[in-house]
Amino acid sequence: MESKANYTPARVVNLFLFNSTWGPKEMEEEKKIVYFWPEEASMQDKLKRIGLVEGVIVFANKFSSQPANSLHTLKERTVFLEVEKEFWLVLTASVPSSRKLGKDNGEVIEFYPEDVSDAVLRSLIQQSYDMFCLFHSSLDSALRRCEGKKTVLIDLVQHFYSRYLGTLRLHNADLRTVWSGVQYLALESTDFLRVQSLVHRMKSDFHIIRRCLCLQSGQLVWSGVDPPRTKLLVQYLSTTILPLLPNLSRQPSGSFLVGEEEPSPVVYIADDVYHLAVFHAINTTLCLLLEKAPAKSFFAEFKDSVGKDTGNLSADLTHIYFSKQSLTPTNESISFLYFNAANLAVKSTVDEGQEKSVKIAADFIEDLKRYGNCGGEIMAKLSTEEWVVVQMAGARTIVILLQEKSLNLMEVAEAVARIEKTSFDSICML
Repeated sequence: MESKANYTPARVVNLFLFNSTWGPKEMEEEKKIVYFWPEEASMQDKLKRIGLVEGVIVFANKFSSQPANSLHTLKERTVFLEVEKEFWLVLTASVPSSRKLGKDNGEVIEFYPEDVSDAVLRSLIQQSYDMFCLFHSSLDSALRRCEGKKTVLIDLVQHFYSRYLGTLRLHNADLRTVWSGVQYLALESTDFLRVQSLVHRMKSDFHIIRRCLCLQSGQLVWSGVDPPRTKLLVQYLSTTILPLLPNLSRQPSGSFLVGEEEPSPVVYIADDVYHLAVFHAINTTLCLLLEKAPAKSFFAEFKDSVGKDTGNLSADLTHIYFSKQSLTPTNESISFLYFNAANLAVKSTVDEGQEKSVKIAADFIEDLKRYGNCGGEIMAKLSTEEWVVVQMAGARTIVILLQEKSLNLMEVAEAVARIEKTSFDSICML
């Protein structure tokens, strides 16, 4: 991003969920509110915000069959989605700005609306709703389990979002947030078979285990769950559980991070209900989906039976993982993003300071989609003399950023061919 004095990035102004049918009559408007943050906001301000969104939705419906989903003002950007029938989830973010001296030495605030994206904000609230559904199935299902008691549903939503907000990183959100993919760790066939063997033996020894995810150093190695739910489980582990590791005592034979000390949380995968337990040894994390709440003896038996083998496997994979990293040649002038929409695989070597180039790449991707192209390529030279290259083929997208100055088109094509040969040789982009 360009250097801007006193730059203030985007921040969350409010996040709320409402249902207009809950308070359709005058003097009952506050019943519409299912959740509102910040909680200390006055009721007048809450109802004013909800009324504005309702007004925009009703007004836009008169001119289009597609519902409105955003509202732009000078200082704020608001996006909203009807996540379920009559349930609207709304996020308002401040528009980034900076202060500078104007004429007569007066202070002037300059806003940068191009630095905040509707697509990114919509992705954030969609992901928050998807995460809620992972633990509660849906708002309607949760309300039925509460026997129609709206106050109980409000408490559930409050409990979830008051914690989820702590994981929301608006200032880091970009194209990768829209993709919301999973980083996979590529293993040699022998090492992958060792992981597969461990998973199968674990399920054979403990019939309570129905499905499992295996992560090494935060990257996915194995999953017995469909990609959309895998993404949510990995996001939960990465944002909520794994960050706690530095503060925990770690045993060589591993320990349970979730499920042993407190009741195991319930998760909903399609039409099935599971109890969640998370086991960690060295750098390997096992996310276990259990068919019922486990007995206390399960945890000790698991550590005695599987813990040591998991620790040994983790030590070997850690050695291989770091050895590969040290042997991988790096080129600081070239970075890339890769995404496969089919399995939600994402890979990135983009560093801080390249936000502007990533935003431009996101615009190019939208341009290719807007014209109905299932594939294509765009090469563009920026005013900074950097190059942005976007390639799309079916479900796959590659973004390559070249920071080296004074490159011509032929040299850019050669550089792109080299990085595709080293990093994407096994990926078909026809």
